Amino acid sequence: MARNKYPEITVNRILDTAMKLFMTKGYEHTTVQDIINELGNLSKGAIYHHFKSKEDIMGAINARMLNDFESLSVSFHGCYEENANKIIFSGYLLA
Repeated sequence: MARNKYPEITVNRILDTAMKLFMTKGYEHTTVQDIINELGNLSKGAIYHHFKSKEDIMGAINARMLNDFESLSVSFHGCYEENANKIIFSGYLLA
């Protein structure tokens, strides 16, 4: 059996699919088999190679969302700080 050259792509596909199902069916009503069925071309073994359980998948989704939020927050803060510095600097020039 060939090894997956891009496991991060597989992990992201699993997380994206699971998140979609969790949002539409609810976490409690979504099974690992539902995720496998939705993915279509991954085996149960492939899922369990990357994640120990549905709870592990949810933990990875939460971690990814937190990371995305932190990145957005840093970007927003940097943008705010840059604009604030421009405003302050231009205020000094006008004074």
